[in-house]
Amino acid sequence: MESKRPLPRGLIILGSVAVVLHLSALAVLVIAAPSGPWVSPFGDSEAAEPEFIKGLNQTFGPYYLHPLHITHNYHFMSNQPEMPQVYIEARLRDAAGKLTTLKLPDPEANYWVRHRQTLLAQALGGDQGYQPPRDSGTAENLRKLEVTLWYAPSGTTENKLQTKKEYEWRRIQQEPPGIFMFNRPSEWSQVLARSYGRYLLREHGAAKVEIVRHSRSPILPEILLPTLQAEMVQMLQQRTFTDLVCNFGEQSSGK
Repeated sequence: MESKRPLPRGLIILGSVAVVLHLSALAVLVIAAPSGPWVSPFGDSEAAEPEFIKGLNQTFGPYYLHPLHITHNYHFMSNQPEMPQVYIEARLRDAAGKLTTLKLPDPEANYWVRHRQTLLAQALGGDQGYQPPRDSGTAENLRKLEVTLWYAPSGTTENKLQTKKEYEWRRIQQEPPGIFMFNRPSEWSQVLARSYGRYLLREHGAAKVEIVRHSRSPILPEILLPTLQAEMVQMLQQRTFTDLVCNFGEQSSGK
């Protein structure tokens, strides 16, 4: 009986390297996921990914994992015990510029439709905390790396997605009155916002659409602590009793 020919040694080595690289990319994705929420004096807070893994994740992510659609780190909405109340405002404009506003969940919709709309709105509310590194040893990375975060310039109340270098975010954070922590939308929420925007453009024959998220966090017990400074109490009250407005950007029917 004729024995089977063994695989070429070069092919075995090449296959082994490919398997190691694939598993390494998945390991980097898992380690780069923000951990938490953790209990802190300022309420539940997520811890940012380790600095040493950030560069690897920015290499594997867009060039390998994204084309394969392997980007979910299995942090589901049910892992977050303090869910904010969220509703979506869709601003539709026709070719003449006439504005039509839709609200989601629709208060006039039946229970089942409103429930599905609520799930979509909540999915757009899964922001991730981000705090620029303060270590001077990362100065080279601060000059190179770009990060997209929610930001409302002075004098405005509507946050929009802005991309800046990390050293620029750190400078903004140090300006008075000071920002404790920046937030950024998850990749999944951005996918849902773009998908829902395309649906509205087709359904209503609109020329442009903006998906705007309104959210309000639950009242935290930390707001009653007598040891908090007056500035911190004022910040917590502002976040608790006012809506956080975030604009996912404008989409047009031509895109």
